[in-house]
Amino acid sequence: MDSVDIENHELELLLSTLLTHHNLDFTNYARASLKRGVKRHVEQAKLQYISELIPKVIHEPQCIHQLLDSLTIRVSEMFRDPNVFLTIRKKVLPVLRTYPRINIWHVGCASGEEIYSMAIMLLEEGLLNRSHLYATDISDTAIQNSKSAIYDASKITLFGENYLKAGGTRDISDYFTMAYGSIKLQDYLKEHITFAYHNLTQDPEFAEVHLVMCRNVLIYFNQKLQNRSLLKFKDSLIHRGWLVLGDKETLNGTSVQSDFDNTYQSLRIFQKKLPSVI
Repeated sequence: MDSVDIENHELELLLSTLLTHHNLDFTNYARASLKRGVKRHVEQAKLQYISELIPKVIHEPQCIHQLLDSLTIRVSEMFRDPNVFLTIRKKVLPVLRTYPRINIWHVGCASGEEIYSMAIMLLEEGLLNRSHLYATDISDTAIQNSKSAIYDASKITLFGENYLKAGGTRDISDYFTMAYGSIKLQDYLKEHITFAYHNLTQDPEFAEVHLVMCRNVLIYFNQKLQNRSLLKFKDSLIHRGWLVLGDKETLNGTSVQSDFDNTYQSLRIFQKKLPSVI
């Protein structure tokens, strides 16, 4: 058995251990990205073999949090892909304005920049007071980082440029305070956000959601789990609700392709169809 076969065998044993001892099911995650994340963690932990993680995830609770952080690394920024946010501002929010209450589910909140970007847009469009945003992630560290709303001050220029391209009407510095090389977003932006642990592989869908944001999460899943997750999004959305995916994700060839209109397909913004009348 060569080193690749051994690594694959060790990875499967690790996944089985996570499922058996912690009810964490990674069996339908894409193997290539899983292996990269696990090997990254092995290096950080100064271990030699993947198999050395198995007793640690059984007996050391902190190891689970650290491993999840390695497996769910996602890079984000405020108003990432500004044209997506501009289209949401100009095309989606005017539709959502017609509802008395707006529910938004942001899947895989990572470090929180995008959920706060949405909160800022809703505020500027006069919709935040009747909106509720649900920011979920499988990583407790990601949830805590999102709650803190503290970011490196070196990102100010990028955040500001993205904000203006996304149709921002003020100066982005109005939304944060700065100290000790960091920026902290204003606390009032959190008032309509609920941060919560949610595992797409096991936990149920949300109900009566008007917009689902799930950008560059599905790329870590195999097709089976992608379809299962997309079905949850479909079932969560109201009729004519909106789904926004990442730029490397698509509904083409999925089990829900026929349930959505390709409203702004190039931007990965889709609208749920009305049910068929028989």
